[in-house]
Amino acid sequence: MLLTLPEYVWLHIFDHLDFASLWMMMLLSPICAQYIGSSVKLMLRHQLTLTAGKCETFKKRADLSNIQFRNVFAKSSQGYEHLKQFTKIIKNMKGSIEILELEDFKRNQISEVLDFFQGFEKLRILKFKNCQISEEVKFQHLPAMPSLVEVTFEKCDGNFFKLFHRQEGITKITIQNPDWTWNGFSHDDFNDLVKALPNIDSIIMDGSGTGSYFDCDRFPYKIRRLDTSMITFHWYVGIRTARKTFLEAQKGFLKELVIHQLPYDFDGGNVLKFIIEQMGLDQFYYGKIPLIYDRKIQPVLEFMATEIQLCAMFEMFRQFPTIKSFKLHLCQTDVDSSEIEMLINPRTELFSNAENLEILDTSGYRRIFGVFLGLYKNFRNIKSLKIQSPDSNINVLLQEFLPVMTNLKEISIDSKAPREMERLDIIRINVPGLTKLWVDADYVQQAKNIFGLGIEVNATN
Repeated sequence: MLLTLPEYVWLHIFDHLDFASLWMMMLLSPICAQYIGSSVKLMLRHQLTLTAGKCETFKKRADLSNIQFRNVFAKSSQGYEHLKQFTKIIKNMKGSIEILELEDFKRNQISEVLDFFQGFEKLRILKFKNCQISEEVKFQHLPAMPSLVEVTFEKCDGNFFKLFHRQEGITKITIQNPDWTWNGFSHDDFNDLVKALPNIDSIIMDGSGTGSYFDCDRFPYKIRRLDTSMITFHWYVGIRTARKTFLEAQKGFLKELVIHQLPYDFDGGNVLKFIIEQMGLDQFYYGKIPLIYDRKIQPVLEFMATEIQLCAMFEMFRQFPTIKSFKLHLCQTDVDSSEIEMLINPRTELFSNAENLEILDTSGYRRIFGVFLGLYKNFRNIKSLKIQSPDSNINVLLQEFLPVMTNLKEISIDSKAPREMERLDIIRINVPGLTKLWVDADYVQQAKNIFGLGIEVNATN
């Protein structure tokens, strides 16, 4: 009786199921398979993963070939036989696939790859991960795929870039480097690819290894939108340069920019200043924080930086005096303390509007918390201070900068350093206006005894 329900009712039911449930329905009922397969919405939202088990099912069930699968993922690391099976299955789906993701797709001959990509009439989005071609690609290109608009390369060799020259439909290219174990990608091959795409509009560069790309000299293309983990030039300590070759090449063309990390020192401030003041951007985001929107500087309230982004941090406060909260993350990074002291020790009013300062110290044995004492002293007007650090010298440092912060009302100290009671006494003496305090759970009662009923005491963990 249930099978007599109208198709739209079934589709409403299917809309609440995950793909594993839909797959079982397709196997159990030809009518359900027909309804599910005919729904563009369902077939695009749910990805068919061609595991070895599913490949065997396709081999035994000829009726599955009639389903209009539109979103397919295949990983060929399970062996050559699996590679052959899913290649055959995908060949039968070429007329309907709109999104195709291939992982560990490794071929010896270019001809095999060219043959595989014949006949994808509706393919719009193509994703490669850890894919290689053993034979060198010179002048060969994939057949024209007019529906293809977006290609993603994650840890792929340069041969795959070369295959997509002159695909006129491509408007968006994504490069992903999730870690340093596969450091960088073929910059020249990538540039040659983008130059050969007449309608390229957007580039996404995601991951640590992509940052080195912008230190190149050759950018033979113009784009409208860039979303990148970082833009930085010669970030390593001791080199002062404001080389902006990429930014200068895109000036007047690039209109939308998203960066997920501030430019690294020691030219990070100059890079950020150039982007904000000279690029003429319509939109500029730092992560999800709008810095420029509709060509107007936005009121930024908070942001974070690391110790190798201090110049960019200073520039952020110059450009956005509305900033109220700042988080400094001290990582396990070597720093040149003499260079940093030249930057942070001079008295400045840049941070006069800041009300909240958070310091997260994960530098471990490098113990760089104390290197930035001059910086802390410049946050004189803050009302809230939060510190997480194992540094054994924290008490000495607190004695140095707490007296400067005359407006402090709230303090949170998360530290396993020794002499906790001494630390509490330092806070009591140097922060007369304190109203709220967070300390280690083991010392909450002692803190209540020291500070009395007028101050709210809480545990940090």
